[in-house]
Amino acid sequence: MAISQDTPGQTARGAAARGQTWFHVAVLALVFVGGTLFFWNLRPQHREGGDTGEMAIWMRMNGPTYYYRSPATVFVHQVIYWTLEPFGWTPFDAMALSSCLSGGLFLAALLMISRHPLFLFVNLCCPAIMLFAGHEEDYDFVNALQVLFFACGQRVWQYSGDPARRDPLACGRWAWAASIVFVSACLAHMLTCFYLPALAMLAVGFRREKGRWAWRRPIADRALAPYLIPSIVFLVFIAVAPVIVSLFGRVAGQDNNLIRFVPVFPTTDKRYFFTIFSLAHFKFLWFIHLNSAPLALPLIVALVWRYGRDPFCQWLLVCGLCGLFWTFVWHPDLLERDWDLFSNVAFPLNVWAGVLLERGARGWPFGRGSAGSAVRPRLDVWTGPKI
Repeated sequence: MAISQDTPGQTARGAAARGQTWFHVAVLALVFVGGTLFFWNLRPQHREGGDTGEMAIWMRMNGPTYYYRSPATVFVHQVIYWTLEPFGWTPFDAMALSSCLSGGLFLAALLMISRHPLFLFVNLCCPAIMLFAGHEEDYDFVNALQVLFFACGQRVWQYSGDPARRDPLACGRWAWAASIVFVSACLAHMLTCFYLPALAMLAVGFRREKGRWAWRRPIADRALAPYLIPSIVFLVFIAVAPVIVSLFGRVAGQDNNLIRFVPVFPTTDKRYFFTIFSLAHFKFLWFIHLNSAPLALPLIVALVWRYGRDPFCQWLLVCGLCGLFWTFVWHPDLLERDWDLFSNVAFPLNVWAGVLLERGARGWPFGRGSAGSAVRPRLDVWTGPKI
């Protein structure tokens, strides 16, 4: 039996690729640390959250708390507080540090998607990033993880679409990564469950090509395993974990039911501020978009028909529609003070708008040089060596 051996040239190229991969991992790690410090310095400018006091109460209690809406985020808050309380830290300090850590993760995830200045401009010059500036609530990690999910999804489409770049092994690795990140975002906050259609579209490779919609598996055999196994583990966890925690801790946040949705008909219940499709409802939505992503929707409307027809942008369309849908049907408990919860819609829309603007800039006279044409060839440096 013949045993193949790598030539010296192949060995050298493999070593160079591995060195390049570790170099860019180190760069992302530095971005994470630098972004955390940057957002920590912005903490004096943070905006007040609606449920800050409630979060502080759960953190001060002895023993763990399973908070149904955001179990992982509250647990991270508690661990930070328990660790740093001997040094004089308060629950508010712990929540602020958690927010800044998620801000570092957010910046690293953005760079995984693109380093184009216009893409970064759209995503960084928006009010929603104040969620990462020491915001004392539980809406930080969910948004950072969702942006990381978009980055992993981009790699899945990249390695399953273009025949010249198709790589089933790399696609499979990124499919596992996308699914695990999505489940982590669900544990960070259950609002991510509204994005399940995006995960399903990624799993079955649903896209429009050559004038028709097609179903194509992104990887060959056992294509759904990377998506089904983490999802099953997630379902088992949310069923078992509250029971275990209730034995020596407490369970809270169990009021997630139909009363959370915007009512269809007028009601005398004092908890509701408006009915669906009412003028007050649209005023609230206008407030949310103006205070989270004012550039996103105008850019999408102007650019989507020309630059948004590839599978990745079609997928971002579904992600954006998921965000628009849940913010439309969900009723705010505290009206404008719930801005931090509803600002989640900004992140899929900003990523989508930034990608469209980056592609549109390639056709501009000043965008045909290094800034416009060098983005796509350099995209692979963040994905590691190809096998």
